[in-house]
Amino acid sequence: MYRGATLLNLDGKSRVAIPTKYREVLMLESSGSIVITAHPHGCLLLYPKSAWEPIQDKVMKFSSFDKKSSGLQRLLVGYAEDVNIDASGRLLISSELRAFSDIDKTLMLVGQGLSLIHISEPTRQE
Repeated sequence: MYRGATLLNLDGKSRVAIPTKYREVLMLESSGSIVITAHPHGCLLLYPKSAWEPIQDKVMKFSSFDKKSSGLQRLLVGYAEDVNIDASGRLLISSELRAFSDIDKTLMLVGQGLSLIHISEPTRQE
């Protein structure tokens, strides 16, 4: 279960150290294999890869001819990146995802239940 909010800093290589309370669960659920993607509200979503795959399958079943559906596909699946927790417990957040979410040096991780962690610039808590 992911819950609680944590303010964190990116290091000089745009990596964030995942708090132990999240890292242990992520390692158990997915061996450290993570998907980070964009959200329509301008934040990022972090899923264990095993939790992301059914979501991606569902999103890709939306009609690509519907403007709203294709926009969600482009955003959620198009921005999705596979990342791994390194040996020091850090994740790299790409420049594309940082730019999308306006994350510069500081970010907020907010646990969202069983399979999701919300990542945002600290002043953007929608």
